[in-house]
Amino acid sequence: MADYKFSNSLWITGNVEDKQLQWGCGVSHRVAFKGELCRNGCIHFYEDEILAVLMDVVDAEYMREPGHILWRGRASGQRITNGLKSGCERFTTIEPIEVPVVSAEQRIGFAILCSLELPQSQNHVEWAADWLSGADRTQQSACAARAMVPEGNLPALLATKTAVFSSRSAQVTAARTAISVALTTRYSNRNIDFIGLAHKAMEVVGRPEEPGKELRT
Repeated sequence: MADYKFSNSLWITGNVEDKQLQWGCGVSHRVAFKGELCRNGCIHFYEDEILAVLMDVVDAEYMREPGHILWRGRASGQRITNGLKSGCERFTTIEPIEVPVVSAEQRIGFAILCSLELPQSQNHVEWAADWLSGADRTQQSACAARAMVPEGNLPALLATKTAVFSSRSAQVTAARTAISVALTTRYSNRNIDFIGLAHKAMEVVGRPEEPGKELRT
């Protein structure tokens, strides 16, 4: 099974143990693993290429840079994951691959599917079903659904906001919806299949008819 990580156009990633890492085909790096994400003691990666595209906007944001590279690689040694982002002791980049294009609608679909992993009101469930089926994807319905979200239900609030926003705001709120679900369930026994949800969003929503709606960064 392949793993994935972004780099900039020079094949470099950010600081790990206070140094930048230079990647290439067949290049490996190893760190003193400390078992924590978002720290210097691990090399960050994603377990799926679609998930990498969905989450980079709130992680390292390599996709904002011209010429960014998505690498297919292999994580080894000790590793940790929160279901969205992962970290490992050793990573080998094998080859650069084409960056998947994820549309605005697919990002919204991902946010909605993530929100449905938690108990939701009937109003939210019905709105989500209509949006996912294509029966009603209007901003008016999303605004109405957002107004009905109970106080404190951050995943539902972010999912409805994602359906209202456009462009980069939708990218960020979609990723934050997934993060809020992960944080809400981190102390439970639930293991949410975020990769499955990402691919389901790609399949259920499909490609937009208007190329201008695709969110290329």
